[in-house]
Amino acid sequence: MNDKKEKTSEKIKHFRKIKNISQEQLAELSGINVSTIKKYECGFRNPKPDQLLKIASALGISINAFVSFDITSISDVLSLLVKLDEQTDMDFDYKKDTDGKIIPETISLSFSDQKINEALKLYLQLKEAHQKEDMADENSAHPHNEYSYLVDELLMNIEK
Repeated sequence: MNDKKEKTSEKIKHFRKIKNISQEQLAELSGINVSTIKKYECGFRNPKPDQLLKIASALGISINAFVSFDITSISDVLSLLVKLDEQTDMDFDYKKDTDGKIIPETISLSFSDQKINEALKLYLQLKEAHQKEDMADENSAHPHNEYSYLVDELLMNIEK
């Protein structure tokens, strides 16, 4: 996906293509009329939450894949970190100086849950593959299939 904020219509089309299914197949899997799927992908209509849930389920992804977060401030980042800390087993690691104060540059976070760490590993691999694909596209080379494979693997891992 682009770094730009994508519309729901673009996300539906993007994830459908990653799954390598047609609009007709998505319609069948979701129980939504194919003409409606086409209207969603063209941006002529926006799916209601229940329709979006059907699409996400048909694609085998979380509905959260369609949610956009506008993180525009440090407060936004901290709010997300606090939620993560409250709702997961997030661990912080850091070093302290001789006065016992935390050294900001040494702060890192991880999770005790290996499934989350595995998903993060896949995300980082995906990010690297995407950067390689972008560079290959800029050099007019053929796009790599590694990116699509990793996106699919990451989405399946997230659902587990």
